Amino acid sequence: MADQDSLWLSIDQEAYLDAWSTVYVEADIQFKLGIPLSLFIRAPGRYLFFAWLASPSSPAPLGWDSLPPAKDKKHLH
Repeated sequence: MADQDSLWLSIDQEAYLDAWSTVYVEADIQFKLGIPLSLFIRAPGRYLFFAWLASPSSPAPLGWDSLPPAKDKKHLH
């Protein structure tokens, strides 16, 4: 065991990992998306968006308008 290389992180890398690990746990990403932390860390914004999509009861982020009713879709073209 002593011969194994250790992974050394900079202070910034540790802070990044700590912050996103907390988000991963608090947002319950493992339950909602079934992905490990190691995958989430690679693209956290992407997976947070997917988790938000998986939570239909969540309100849209501030500044995002909801889609118009189906009858008004013809006006979008």
